[in-house]
Amino acid sequence: MKNFQLSPHFSFREATYSATAQDRGMLNTPNDAQLEAMKYTAFKLEVVRQVLDNRPLYITSWFRSWALNNAIGGAQKSQHSNGEAVDFKCPGFGSPKQIALELMANKELVGYDQLILEPTWIHISFRQHGPVRGNELTCRAPGHYMPGIE
Repeated sequence: MKNFQLSPHFSFREATYSATAQDRGMLNTPNDAQLEAMKYTAFKLEVVRQVLDNRPLYITSWFRSWALNNAIGGAQKSQHSNGEAVDFKCPGFGSPKQIALELMANKELVGYDQLILEPTWIHISFRQHGPVRGNELTCRAPGHYMPGIE
């Protein structure tokens, strides 16, 4: 697929980029349903960007094909493989904890499914269809999460 904009600030290329996939010669191409979810996620990321004083978001992981997700040891039910989850940093706004607290303060506006404070980035996910959990978690160790942002 060619590169195109999913939303004003987020491109298909950055949503599907993976150094692991590139190094291993793996395709990381979404199907139609995954692409639609990615477009919705991009729309929601525009809201995140607005909440963070319109500072650029640096995407570290977005869409992962099932094969790529398995190759990196991702969760079996990862929302990344649905196009619904994004890992990002926003150093122009502040630390990951400052970002998480600001997003929590704007939870109604942002409408996230999950917000996870990781050691050096934020994981956020959105659901266009089905119930939205509105969970906040803090990673304490790989695979170990506690409720809330701490």
